[in-house]
Amino acid sequence: MADVVTKSSDPVFTPMPSRPAPVGQRGVIHWFKTRLFYSPASTIFTLVTLYLLYSIAAPFYDWAVTNAVWEASTRRECFDKNMNGACWAGVIHWFDSYLYGRFPVSERWRANLGGILLILWALPIWLPRVSNKATVLTTMVVVYPFLAVFLFLGGDWPLVPRAFAMLGVSFLIVNWCSAILSMTTARNLAQHLGGWFGLADKHPSTLLYPMVALHAVLTALAVVVSYSFTLPYVETGSWGGLFLTFVIAISSSLFAFPIGILLALGRRSDMPVVRISCTTFIEVVRSMPLVTLLFMVIVLLPLFMPAGTQFNKLMQALIGLSLFTAVYLAEVVRSGMQAIPEGQYEAASALGFGYWRATYLVIMPQALKTMTPVLVTHFIGNLKDTTLVSIIGMYDLLGMLNVSGQNPEWNGLYQEPLLFGTVLFFVLCYFMSLYGRHLEKRGSGVSGGI
Repeated sequence: MADVVTKSSDPVFTPMPSRPAPVGQRGVIHWFKTRLFYSPASTIFTLVTLYLLYSIAAPFYDWAVTNAVWEASTRRECFDKNMNGACWAGVIHWFDSYLYGRFPVSERWRANLGGILLILWALPIWLPRVSNKATVLTTMVVVYPFLAVFLFLGGDWPLVPRAFAMLGVSFLIVNWCSAILSMTTARNLAQHLGGWFGLADKHPSTLLYPMVALHAVLTALAVVVSYSFTLPYVETGSWGGLFLTFVIAISSSLFAFPIGILLALGRRSDMPVVRISCTTFIEVVRSMPLVTLLFMVIVLLPLFMPAGTQFNKLMQALIGLSLFTAVYLAEVVRSGMQAIPEGQYEAASALGFGYWRATYLVIMPQALKTMTPVLVTHFIGNLKDTTLVSIIGMYDLLGMLNVSGQNPEWNGLYQEPLLFGTVLFFVLCYFMSLYGRHLEKRGSGVSGGI
């Protein structure tokens, strides 16, 4: 027994780690071997595919790059320089029109400012430790469109519509102040105002009173300042290009979102009249193609309005797209709400929450988190659906791409603009999908609160 050596007394020999392969060998070569050339059949398929891609890409590269014409004043001049190359000079010549349509050059800063304001409005939703994200999202849907229309349309507005537009300025300031305070002090602006006015120990609903007073003061100041200048009027018929595409896509999505939520709640309602009405509306609109709905809105909507009521094409297109988007969003929201465990509804009821408060604070934030991938896909589809407004005579991005080829000096310029539009839409949709995947991985949701 003395000669027996226990395992624990054996010296521990650790194998020397193998020398790591070079980066090229571990990365590129290994990837090629395991993905493209792992068997004779895969090797043959890979080689055939590469040959087909080369046979397509090589002529396209010659046309788009090698033989392309970048400087010319007319389509004929492009042909004179090289008939076998792309006429990118036409795309460069029409580039501003592709972005803004016929929007006056001196007023295009308003279109840029509207986009910047929208980004600033939505930015607190993406920031961490901001407690009023639901308010930011709600005001972006309800209030921002008034400010955007005031900025884009211009002209002399009456007091009440002007006040609604200037309310957007107030909410933009208050939302950012609240976001900064939330990140720095962990208390939003409403809670700070409650402490200053001695409402900290009161019911949370009392925090609304100082917030309403603050918005009233800021809105009044903004209205007074707005009367000191007048923006030149730009009719909606002059709106066009990518600017009009964004206006239609964003506006229809913002308008459709609350409508879709209400339709989803109505379809799940216990009241038969509400449930049947919402279900019928959803199924009827879903059964119609978008083109048919757009033509119906343009032709039939004026017949149901009082005599003398006039709609421009932009308003009619927004109504059609908003209704079409809302019914699909309603089904997305309904599926997200059905995915919430029944225990969440019971917990909200046990806390004493009513129907609307439970939906706003408990159910809907979780449903939105669950619906993130589908919502992003839906918004991407809505962005692409806006190109159908060119059929009803609106000069969005697709409309301007076609108009450039009908100009006498650039007659026949269709391939290059359409290729430019294709790349542009791909970039926009790809980054939207990337952001959707980022939200899905991060698991972020919109939190409730004042």
